[in-house]
Amino acid sequence: MIGILMAAAAVVSCENEEMVAPSPEGMTVTLGFGIQPKAVFTDEQGIVWEAGSRLMWNEGDNVYTLKEADIDAAANTVTVTLPGLETGDEITVNTPSYGSYKQETAGKMNPERLFLSGKVEAGKDYVHMSLVGSIIRFLPFTEDYSSESIKTITFESGEISRSVILTEPMSLADACSKENSKGIYLAMEPGTYPAGFNVRIKSMSGWKYTFTSTEPLVLTGNTVTNMSLPLDAHADYEEGVRTRTFYVSPDGDNSRTKSEAKSSATPWKTVQHGVNNISAGDTLIVMDGTYNERIVVGASSSGTAENPTVIMGEPGSKPVIDDGKAGVTDRNARVFYINGADHITVNNISIVNGGWYGFELNETEGVTIEHCSTYNTRASGIIAKYCTDLVVQDNEIRKACQELERDSHGYGSHECITVSRTDGFLITRNEVWDTTDEGDAGGEGIDSKGLSRNGEISYNYIHNIARLGLYVDAGSGDSFNIRVHSNRIIDTDGMSVAAELGGKAKGIYFYNNLVVNTDKTGFVYQNIMNGGLQDIYVVNNTFVNIGKKGGFSGEIGNYNENQENSNLVIRNNIFYNPQGNQQFSIWHNDATPHDISHNLYFYFKPGYAGGENNFDNSDLTSADVVDKDPLLTSPATGDYSLTAGSPAKWAGIPIVLKGTEPGMEAGTLLFDTDMNGKKRSEGRWSMGAYEF
Repeated sequence: MIGILMAAAAVVSCENEEMVAPSPEGMTVTLGFGIQPKAVFTDEQGIVWEAGSRLMWNEGDNVYTLKEADIDAAANTVTVTLPGLETGDEITVNTPSYGSYKQETAGKMNPERLFLSGKVEAGKDYVHMSLVGSIIRFLPFTEDYSSESIKTITFESGEISRSVILTEPMSLADACSKENSKGIYLAMEPGTYPAGFNVRIKSMSGWKYTFTSTEPLVLTGNTVTNMSLPLDAHADYEEGVRTRTFYVSPDGDNSRTKSEAKSSATPWKTVQHGVNNISAGDTLIVMDGTYNERIVVGASSSGTAENPTVIMGEPGSKPVIDDGKAGVTDRNARVFYINGADHITVNNISIVNGGWYGFELNETEGVTIEHCSTYNTRASGIIAKYCTDLVVQDNEIRKACQELERDSHGYGSHECITVSRTDGFLITRNEVWDTTDEGDAGGEGIDSKGLSRNGEISYNYIHNIARLGLYVDAGSGDSFNIRVHSNRIIDTDGMSVAAELGGKAKGIYFYNNLVVNTDKTGFVYQNIMNGGLQDIYVVNNTFVNIGKKGGFSGEIGNYNENQENSNLVIRNNIFYNPQGNQQFSIWHNDATPHDISHNLYFYFKPGYAGGENNFDNSDLTSADVVDKDPLLTSPATGDYSLTAGSPAKWAGIPIVLKGTEPGMEAGTLLFDTDMNGKKRSEGRWSMGAYEF
């Protein structure tokens, strides 16, 4: 079980009535979360239903995805008709991987799954759903340390390890408020955990604390157990020394001493002054308000991998750095510049009205930009160059790349999030949206380019982007080993892989992505100056309503004619285009062998007739599903999962690597889960981003 915070929910009760006898149509049942008498829930902590949760019955052979219309929010119940359901069947439910369960004042979690179950009883139309497992609620602190903010809490016992990672870090003051029975919740399997287990806590500023138990912990099913962790002094801890914390505020004073600036009552005035006066492993808390300045973070502020330097917005607020350049171009300027500094974490900072870049990172190692936002920048909201071990996560990038014209050298405004010449990167859980449809200077959503390698672009929500939503470009050198998966790309111009300046893209993997409503082509292979492509996988993606503006467009277009291209794999995709706006399904004018099979086309259109080696009906295989509706659950409401009758159900095949891919062994599965983390069926995968 994965840790998760719970939302408050009323206790539900209902009267039993006679249940309708089983029929081929199944049974109509009401499901509800109740509180068993033995549970230790205080403050009516419970569980709420959410659209997108999946019900399973008949040992998982049947699946139903909840819709808003099924849910009675006031009663906290769900009423559904489940085909084939009979008395004695067990119904299980698991949340979506983007579950929104939360404790109202404690911030969000990023859980994978929360499992519950209930059995259909004779003579009853109400099924009581219970947590499969139990909950530990940590009330870890006995004092108010409002200057700190919890980031993770981990429970370890032997080989068992469960972690809670707060996507919105919670202040210790909130965590320890016993008066309101707050705390951090962790779902665990029932059982007895012997004395000697560890609870490890880490804060945003980098200090760590470990509590080792002297007593065993007994967890029974469907209960909540409170655990209070003693912490008598806020000083040094066994896993590291607590770092120093300083404050800045628009109402502060830069003439104050470092000792004075350790108090939120006597802060410095500017962020730059604070940055100039912190050193390895320190924390600078930027208090609420607006700052009209530009910041440069240099090598003197570097932290370490174990104890990074943290520059963070005050918990509970979102301080704003306003560059004051709304509509004004100041080329190559940057509002927040990290140059040659290592192991820096920037958290909860908002940048607006940037004359060029919002955040720029140059020649850094181990830098993280998280929970930040940029709005109305003339170029990239976030751009990184020549970096290693970069993390860009949980950020909001809106109205980036507003510059419409290129300069005299032909340079444009890049992309909303740009990673260039970077080795080791993770771009995840960001929202990128709202760029102009004028000009031709840039404005794509997320881009890894120019020799970037060993990276991952995942779980991002990219929408309302006038140009490409996401692409990988090798540039003038080699880019390799990049995974692009589980992204939602809606109302953009799709995805692309490119080798624009003669370089080579190798081992680039696009899978489990959802691409909806593109103006032109859904996925493009592109090159300029004869760049090359090797081991490019476009597999298990769902493409919906591609080429809505018509013209020369289709689901997939290969415009890269390098005769040395190899192993271009297109499999297990769903191409759902009921409006038929596209001109072709797959187009390529390239003799290089493609590996195209096990795709669903609705509906299929042969490639452009002028193509020398084009993809037409003769290239289809018996494993393809042609001109059959994939029977998606509810495209009109944004649910593109498969229904039980879908011809895409279990019609795909596992994606096995050939061994030519950089650093990969032949026979290795490329992945084995779907967009929501659900395990792919053994030996027979469903087509598209969602496994049935």
